[in-house]
Amino acid sequence: MRAGKRAVKAALLVAIGLSLGCGVRGLLLRRHSCSPSDFEKPSPQARIQSILAEPFRGPSERHCVLFLDDHEDIIREIGKEGVPSLVGALKEDDPDVRLKAILSLSVLGGDAAPAVNALRPLLKSRKDRQAYWTIICLGEIGKASIAAVPDLLSLLNHPRSCPFWQQIGEAVADIGIESGRVPEGLPEWLSDSNPVARYTALFALGECGALAEPLLPEIIASLHDPHLLVRIHAALSLGKIGRHPELALPALRKTLDDAKPSVRCAAATAIGDFGPEAADAVPQLIELLGFPISRVRAEAATALGKIGPEAGRAVPGLTKLLEDEYSTVRRAAAEALDKIGAVGEETVPR
Repeated sequence: MRAGKRAVKAALLVAIGLSLGCGVRGLLLRRHSCSPSDFEKPSPQARIQSILAEPFRGPSERHCVLFLDDHEDIIREIGKEGVPSLVGALKEDDPDVRLKAILSLSVLGGDAAPAVNALRPLLKSRKDRQAYWTIICLGEIGKASIAAVPDLLSLLNHPRSCPFWQQIGEAVADIGIESGRVPEGLPEWLSDSNPVARYTALFALGECGALAEPLLPEIIASLHDPHLLVRIHAALSLGKIGRHPELALPALRKTLDDAKPSVRCAAATAIGDFGPEAADAVPQLIELLGFPISRVRAEAATALGKIGPEAGRAVPGLTKLLEDEYSTVRRAAAEALDKIGAVGEETVPR
């Protein structure tokens, strides 16, 4: 009988405990219950403002890279809905806010097209970092930036010889490629009095590739320019464009005799870009394997490798370079022998 009473008493205690537990749990659930609105994301505008309000982190020279590392995925998620807020931020007095807006727009690429007109005035900024990233941003936006090409090219008359000429060339080329044509006004810069403008135009045309084919005569003429960098970029552009070997290769072969070793290197690189079509240049390239400057020997070897089996007569000269005092030359010779098809234990560079 006592055992029965104890069992009943235990059962009652359990029931009371469960009842109390349910009551407490219900109270807690009521206190911490969430409405659907609690799970709603902030608006695109609010998210952009939050990003722009965050201070840059790390050393100043890494501000932009770290900002992109931290926020690129979020900015892509927000997408073009964040563009109006970013365009507004371009007009802020705080240069850091403007810079973060430019960086954010560069992530959005073509979706940032409505920002082009607001970005153009920032190319004239006295803050080099802001101008640099504006150039990058316009290139990333692509064909919608076509109206900004004159602004980009005008920077080539920078009083400090335009520190961003390569970024300008890349941006103009990106815009041209997306537009399907060489940007209007670019060819005129080939004859500009400023050599920076001339070699930037040649660099951009090379990056445009086959789109620049109609300008081959002007590019070939630039191989005789008095400025070293103009001749270098004229040669490299011919290789990148890769069209009309019957016109380009004879001009490049003559350039292999240029007085400046750097121009000879560029000509060898461009000749190699034509591959087997450049077989007629093999004898001259073989001569350059004995050139006293190492980088010329290395570029000649690399070009012979790109020509491939058609450069078979270069094997003895390349094999000799496996004993060259410079490792860059030895590697280039070994790789060339491999591509030509003359592979053996003796071709392993040391």
